Amino acid sequence: TETLKKWVGDFSGLTVKNIAPLGRNLPGIKALECDFDKQRNYQNMAFIIQPTNYKSNLIFICYTVDEDAFDPRVGKMINQSVNSINCFPPTTAAKEAKIALGNKNYSAEYQESRQRVIDNIKNLREWWYMEGNNFIFVSNQKNQKNIARLKLDIEHAREVYAKYFPLETELKSISVIKVFNQRDEYLTYVGKDMEWSGGIWSPAKAELVISPIDERFPEKARREIVQQVVFHEGCHQYLFYALGERNPGMWFNEGAAQFFEGVDFRGNLPSYEIPEHHLKKITEIFAARPKKDLNALINMDRDTFYGADKDNNYLLANALMIYLLRGCVAADKPEYAQIAKKYYEAIRNGEDYEEANQAAFEKID
Repeated sequence: TETLKKWVGDFSGLTVKNIAPLGRNLPGIKALECDFDKQRNYQNMAFIIQPTNYKSNLIFICYTVDEDAFDPRVGKMINQSVNSINCFPPTTAAKEAKIALGNKNYSAEYQESRQRVIDNIKNLREWWYMEGNNFIFVSNQKNQKNIARLKLDIEHAREVYAKYFPLETELKSISVIKVFNQRDEYLTYVGKDMEWSGGIWSPAKAELVISPIDERFPEKARREIVQQVVFHEGCHQYLFYALGERNPGMWFNEGAAQFFEGVDFRGNLPSYEIPEHHLKKITEIFAARPKKDLNALINMDRDTFYGADKDNNYLLANALMIYLLRGCVAADKPEYAQIAKKYYEAIRNGEDYEEANQAAFEKID
């Protein structure tokens, strides 16, 4: 029990008062309930689940609710969710390895890049790393729970990136995500030009760098903001490596990144919904001036895209990608549904931006 209390405390960042058997029987599992010291503004209910068929596996579940929102009804719902838990035997180690690697072979360069990341933080006080199937996180945050959650989200997002734009090249570098503990640390690291940002993908540093969100925001809002930043910048990172360490054109790169901010994993399968703030702005821009110059957008260079009309260019690239990946499918326009795929394949095959645009939009009015 003392070992479990220490582990739960280290993992959750909470002070554990007691861990005791749950006062009711659950089918197929043994459950323990965790009791914490009272936390200001939050109510926590946590459980340790042990499947009876494979007792070496323990599952920790923690529900954190705003104190103002917590009432007996919420407690009842949490207990009902614990009652509904089913556990299934884990996959074998060999199968796990196959899942992690998929059909790709990790090159010697890839393994070396992974080791470099680990070596670079080895002597840095308070810095640590956490690995997933496709990513390695490095952070100096005190609470590893947030990073574990983020790791799960970005691994899911990567599966969706690959569904739309398959990875067909041998990776030379592991995908690195660096998460700072303080906003000031982030600002010093990214420099004055990026002080407005909440996260950036830096090909030069081979890092996706994330800023912590102000603690004054509610936890749900903080998570949604970080998730959207990571999904957006994670798309840039994925495309860079999937295209042989090349960046696609601005309309494609920013349009795809904005598109993937709307992926959601709350159900059994990923779903897509245009984020409300994107939808509102896109609706406004087309209401003001319905017709846009598509040719100017797809041929726009970096300086122009990020210039005086940057906000509108982001919205237009987003709108175009939403249409190419979702809208034209719903509208039964198969000739348009291949545009994004053709562009992606052209860049992957080494063609320049102009050639890729010609290949993608050939015979398209």
